[in-house]
Amino acid sequence: MEIILNYLSQAREPTQPPVACTSDDNDDDTGRDRGHSAPAPDPFARVTFRSIVRSSAAKGKKAKATPAKDTRAKDFSYDLALSEANYYAFLQTILEKHHLLQYKVTSQAVFPCKVQIPPSNKSDATDVVNFDEYEGLVTKIIKRRPTKAIIVFVDMRAVEKAFSKKSRNRPFLGSEDEDGDGLGGDQGDNTDADENLMGLSKIDYELARLRCMLEKKHATDHNGTYAYIDPTTGATVPLTPYMIKEWARAMYDGLATVSDPPQTTTFDQENCKSSLGSRNRASSSASTIGRGLSPEVSALSAVSDLFSSITTFMRPGHAVPTTPKPSDKLTSCALNSPPAIFNIPSKLERFLQAAESNGVPGVQSYHSSLLLKGYGPDIMHLIAVPDLVEVGVSPGDAIRLREYASKWWAQERQRVTKRSLSDITQVRAPLQTGSSSLAPISTPPNKRLRFEKRFYDGGGMTTYGCGIAKGTYDTVDYTWWVYSWELKEYDPLPPGKVPVFNDPGPPEPMVNGEGCDGAPPPPAPGLAQGI
Repeated sequence: MEIILNYLSQAREPTQPPVACTSDDNDDDTGRDRGHSAPAPDPFARVTFRSIVRSSAAKGKKAKATPAKDTRAKDFSYDLALSEANYYAFLQTILEKHHLLQYKVTSQAVFPCKVQIPPSNKSDATDVVNFDEYEGLVTKIIKRRPTKAIIVFVDMRAVEKAFSKKSRNRPFLGSEDEDGDGLGGDQGDNTDADENLMGLSKIDYELARLRCMLEKKHATDHNGTYAYIDPTTGATVPLTPYMIKEWARAMYDGLATVSDPPQTTTFDQENCKSSLGSRNRASSSASTIGRGLSPEVSALSAVSDLFSSITTFMRPGHAVPTTPKPSDKLTSCALNSPPAIFNIPSKLERFLQAAESNGVPGVQSYHSSLLLKGYGPDIMHLIAVPDLVEVGVSPGDAIRLREYASKWWAQERQRVTKRSLSDITQVRAPLQTGSSSLAPISTPPNKRLRFEKRFYDGGGMTTYGCGIAKGTYDTVDYTWWVYSWELKEYDPLPPGKVPVFNDPGPPEPMVNGEGCDGAPPPPAPGLAQGI
């Protein structure tokens, strides 16, 4: 939309009539003095509405979108002023003059325009996107005091985009159209330029661009890390991904530059100090300084540090590091803490059997009723007699059951405690002898030997048995191997010998011998591993 605006200067003589300069749509020299005097025409405004039409295309091809123009004439006068309210009122006046009453100009919804100040050409028109540019425009107009009409160019599509919901909270991004007026020309089928930035919004795209700038600026020469030099202290500070993200956001808000970090707690030197000792800091500083040295000097420095470390350990007064001994704290805690004992359904059954054997006849018949109520031997002494009578127990037997419950539960706790202490004592013995690992208390008889069946055509399996006996096989497509704990390897069984298994399992070999001539139990075997 092209609007020819009549400018009224406060410094102009009141009797001097305003002069408007018009031109054809294709004339780029609008406002230029044509070199001859002519009566000044009445001021008017020319509005060009553009719509998108589809041109016919060949079969199988997509029709091309081309802009169409519809010219309308308007005229109005406006008093320019250096205020933000005057800027919004100026844009609103343009909309109202062309009956676009559905749009309301606010600080979050403004549209761009280009203003041609005579005697400049159309190609030299000034872009006005925000109030700062409008303020500079008004200052330029007051300084020039033009005597001809000021021409304002507005693209209708830019107006519609400025008042759309997606663009309401985002700044306008102008792009050159096919006429070269820079007012957001035809984008084809892409109606929102902000959505075409690799699928990102304008803010996300700009933040990603700033992060790339920071990574390129502060990348180190090894390990793909980042660091920056503090402008105040001159120290090298490592950059984490979170710090780069915060730095990019501060640059977007205008609070930092690519060389100066933001003044936030994240970049405070007190928070960036290393928590390591002075020795580690010195080593880190030495390695940082060594980055700028030649490879030969760096290698000599590393060798010198190595010899210094060896010399330190060879001093007579230097303490030799020793392996820490196993602590008895774990076992002492286990001995001092009583074992946990819980009520389970099987305890109720055992308790009722013991109660019936100790003077409470027929009490086992109430097992289901007591279990349904959640009664167990651990709380039986707390249950009221009427509650037990409700289950079906006679009042006398209920009293006897309560008295016996306390005694039975105390015996059960003593039995569990005695068994737990015995297990802990057996486990503690290897610790006191300096064993590096906890050996099991005993090896199951059916897992004393580890056998491996190997098939001739490939594959096999690993299993355990109690020993070796005389016997033969019903098939000859595999051989048995036994693991030697002394040699740490598998050896084939001699001819006429077969493994012996205690568990039923699949009867693979036919054992004709009797007895079991297994060796004494070896150390605890590891987990069986299939081949």
